[in-house]
Amino acid sequence: MSFTSLYKWFCLGSCACSYLLNGLLIFIVHTRRTRIGFYRFFTLSTVLIGVLYSIAFATVQPFWYASLGMLGFFSIAPWQGNVELIRYAFHFWFTSFILILMCMACSFAYRYGILC
Repeated sequence: MSFTSLYKWFCLGSCACSYLLNGLLIFIVHTRRTRIGFYRFFTLSTVLIGVLYSIAFATVQPFWYASLGMLGFFSIAPWQGNVELIRYAFHFWFTSFILILMCMACSFAYRYGILC
């Protein structure tokens, strides 16, 4: 089994695992709605963005390359010849990554505000 096919199955498995765990988290949020309160909206937005990130990750299948003074990533997906698909998927992947960071920052600010 080559590295490319192994990495492809890893990306698809990560997407499936994300569906499973985020579905479990949505179930927990809906069953304990009164105890969680307003924080459930942060949780649901994180779930949504996390699933979108997993879809984009499985589509792009990015491979990171780092060396002295350079950091790059490129797609090793079987459909890498379709330049438009890869370009849009990379934008989608990076945007969802930034949204996850922003959602986490808002979540921590909300919790800090509650503690103060």
